[in-house]
Parts: sequence; structure tokens; C-alpha cells
Amino acid sequence: MTTRKIVALLLALLYTAQCQESTDAASAFDLAASSRPLPTDQAVLDLFANPSQSPSESPFLFSNDTGAASSDVIEYGLSPDATSRLSYTGLGTVAFAQEPIPSSGAVSLGCGFGYIGSNFTSALVGVGAEFYQQGFSCGRCVLLQCDDSSCAQPGLQVVAQIVDQCGECFDADLNIGYPLFEKISGRSPAGNPTLSLSWQFVECSPYINDTIKMLVKPRGNAYYQAFNFANSRQVITAVQVNGQLLRHDSDHFWSWNPSSGPINPRGPFDFALLGANRQVLRVRLPQLRSSDLGIQFAMPEIAPAVEEENEAAVEAAIAEAAAAAPQPEEDPEPVAAASSATDGEEGAAVIDNEP
Repeated sequence: MTTRKIVALLLALLYTAQCQESTDAASAFDLAASSRPLPTDQAVLDLFANPSQSPSESPFLFSNDTGAASSDVIEYGLSPDATSRLSYTGLGTVAFAQEPIPSSGAVSLGCGFGYIGSNFTSALVGVGAEFYQQGFSCGRCVLLQCDDSSCAQPGLQVVAQIVDQCGECFDADLNIGYPLFEKISGRSPAGNPTLSLSWQFVECSPYINDTIKMLVKPRGNAYYQAFNFANSRQVITAVQVNGQLLRHDSDHFWSWNPSSGPINPRGPFDFALLGANRQVLRVRLPQLRSSDLGIQFAMPEIAPAVEEENEAAVEAAIAEAAAAAPQPEEDPEPVAAASSATDGEEGAAVIDNEP
């Protein structure tokens, strides 16, 4: 018999012996298990016999520390007290910086703002594509309500500003800033970074201080410039420079591709901004650079009925602007309400009120 055959035979005998040992052990375990009665838990039997004695504690309780006292246990999910919810419902997930951002700290976010007002550096929100509305929702205000069981004060409401598009958000879900999460929930997001929320759009004017800021997009040239406008009381639905209509892009910049030839860097540049309230602001700038425009839309009346009417008008104006936004290949047509330049000194602003 060859060496190879001998080795194969020995391996086969070894495998058979191991299998027999496993079978014997399993048989012994089965016999031992069947030779004694199953353990009985009288508390469990009593619970099945008397369902009314079910535990008072909810089974859906979570804690970061398995050894935590019952007072440290946090219950998550929709609060049973959340009976009066706002227009849209979804989950809010913590995002953005852990600390309040500086006023210039939102440039890299979806709306590209070069300036954030002091009321919103700790109150940032990102919305899904449906509510982002091609960037026309940038700068709008939302009222958030905490409807989660984990909230220290369920029903607490906080106003925040849309500064970003949330690519992962489904339907009415939101991304909310870390400080905003802590403020509305009264807890850290470390254990669970989501909240059940409801929210709705609200008038932004009471929370906007100071005037509109313009950010010029870097790396422009004689054939392309783009501008972002922040801190506006109204959603800006159209922009003109020297009578030419600009194209609104999804990054919330307004692009200027003059069809009449290269841009004259000597200026002046006459800007006209059309608000959702149909006001037109005009300002003349000596050169194209990021600056405070020194203009602002008028403060509307904020009675509850008027606010609902204003929000409905804003929604209609945004839908109209989004539908009418020219594509890159189209030749822009001027807006009659903003077609003339300001006949004033450089830096002066004029407000027109359309009927």
C-alpha cells in the first residue's frame, strides 16, 4: 500500500471517530434535556393568565447605558401628546456644525449664502428636493414643532431658516443643525440623532435684521458672472442687471451671461430685484464685488390671517418663478417691472410697489 493511501485511510478513520463523538454528545444533551422538566416562571404564567397585570413600563425604551437608572432612560418616537401637529410631518436628523456657525459660514451649503443673520446662525435647516423648489426656498423661514417623546418639552416651537438641500431626506424630513436639535428637544443627539417633528413655512420678515447682502461667485469673467443674495425679507423671484434678466440656478446663484458681448468692468451696474410680494428693489453699484446692498423689502403686516395670505402669495410667486425660469440656452427677456435703471447716485436704492 502506498504512503498516499495510508495517509488517506488514517484521515478517514479520524473523521469517523470525531463524528461518532459529536453524535454521542448530542444524544447525551438530548437525553439530559428530556429527562428534566422545562423551567416555569410563575410571573410569566400569571401575566398570561391576567393580561391586565402587564408591566407599566413601555417595552420600547432605550438607554445609552444598559446599567442606567430608570430616570435616565429615554423614550423615542412620536409622542402620544402630539395631537396638534403642523402642516408637514417627518423626521428631523442632526446635521451641520456642532457649534453655531459664523455669519459667513454657510457658503459651502446648498443655498450658497454669503451671510446668515444673527437669528439663524444656530437655527439651520435643510429640506428635501420637493420643498427645495430648485433653490427658491432658500432663505425661507420654517416653524418647527417637537412632537417626539424624547423632547423635554413636547410641542415646543422654534423658527429656523432654510440654508441647504437635504439629499437623503424623504418627503417632509429635515436636516437640522446641532444647536437647533438641542434647543428644540432639550437633549443631546448622541443617543439618537433623530426627532419626530412637524413644521410649516412662516413669514420671515420679523426675524430678518439689516439689509440684503450680495455675494459674487468666485472665478467669474467677462462672459459669466453669478450673484447670491442673502438676508432678504422676501423670496427673490427675478433679478436683472443693466436690464438683462439673470438665470436662477439650483445652487441659488443668479447667472449673468450677457448676449450683447463681454461685461464692461467699469460699470456702473444697475440691479433690480423682484420679490415674491411684487416689490422691486433697485440699486446702482460702481463695480461687481460682494457687498451690502443697503436695501431691503418692506415689512408686511403680520396678523395671523394676513400671514396666511402672504404665505399663499409667496408659494404662488415661487411656483411661477420656478416654472418660468429660463434654461441656459434661452435668450433672457426683460421683466417689465424691473427693466429701467435707477436714475440716482451710485449705491442709492429705489423701491417700486407694483399694483
